[in-house]
Amino acid sequence: MMPTLRQALLGVAFLIVYGAVVFAATRAYYLEQATTPAPAATQASGGAARPIAIPQARPPMTLSDDPAVLADQADELLTQKRFGEAVGAYRKLLELAPDDVDTYNDLGLALHYAGRSGEALQVLESGTRKDAGFQRIWLTLGFVRLQLGQVDAARTAFQACVDLDPGSAVAVEARRFLERIP
Repeated sequence: MMPTLRQALLGVAFLIVYGAVVFAATRAYYLEQATTPAPAATQASGGAARPIAIPQARPPMTLSDDPAVLADQADELLTQKRFGEAVGAYRKLLELAPDDVDTYNDLGLALHYAGRSGEALQVLESGTRKDAGFQRIWLTLGFVRLQLGQVDAARTAFQACVDLDPGSAVAVEARRFLERIP
């Protein structure tokens, strides 16, 4: 007996959904495996052991004394999720340029992602005292406060961000956060 058009379409839809689910699960598994080091140094292959590539820790970056180069290095470390090293680089950058509020912002993010959110709040608040008109630091302060469950303080920081320049891309992002706060 021939399937009806409706049955055929349902079958095709099922296969598409099934394929997408299998693809997503497989992709997630392999992405997780790529970040998990192998448990042993060798792997059996047809009775013979062959070496497995074990991810090596990256050597620490040699930090520059040139503020422009150091800023690029710190940003690169943050991008690579080497948060502890990024904290050191941003701290060194603040020694060289203590009034750079953008560095306070980036240091606050690095500290937060390194699991040192209390320090991050101190740094971000110091940055807002250095330059209360630097919009991005208010966004970051709101984000960290929200992550810590400090909803009212987060709302205040996001609103300060919006009030500085309501038409900017940073204010648009702050409004998105404000809309999601209960």
